[in-house]
Amino acid sequence: MIGDFLKKYQQEIISEKIDVKEELDLLETKIKEEKKFIEVLDNTNESFFSDFTPRDVNAKNRQKIMEVQSLVDELQEKYNQKSEKQRFLDGRLREINRLLQEINNDNHIVDVTNEPKTIITEETNEEEDNTVNYSVIGGLSGKLEQIKSYVFFDPQRASMELDEILKFLNN
Repeated sequence: MIGDFLKKYQQEIISEKIDVKEELDLLETKIKEEKKFIEVLDNTNESFFSDFTPRDVNAKNRQKIMEVQSLVDELQEKYNQKSEKQRFLDGRLREINRLLQEINNDNHIVDVTNEPKTIITEETNEEEDNTVNYSVIGGLSGKLEQIKSYVFFDPQRASMELDEILKFLNN
């Protein structure tokens, strides 16, 4: 049930990540176009008239360069926001993948060995009724691996989980 939810959420994030990537590509193209336009405006000047005229040479181009430069700054800000969102989505996706992998590992550990085994003691060579339920050990192993993964991020939760396991083992 949780795995299904995580897979659905993973698909939503992948879809959103694709959309953000397309928007980033469009913004990057637009920024390159505008920078090239600024370069063209800057190169087309009337400097050969500067000795003969009292007016500001190339004033229209400079004004247009300022307008386009402000547009480029806005586009760059949008690009930075989208790339930050993309990094956030990448982090979410990595976390979901890790959780799905843990769920799959826990399921495999519990399902692989479900049969109880008998232990033969060497002293008397008699078969005793000491049975080990490997599904419980597999479940504990999976639980310990899970605790190991978040012991640094949430030590209080890890401590509570370990206490729960110890109570289970003592009973």
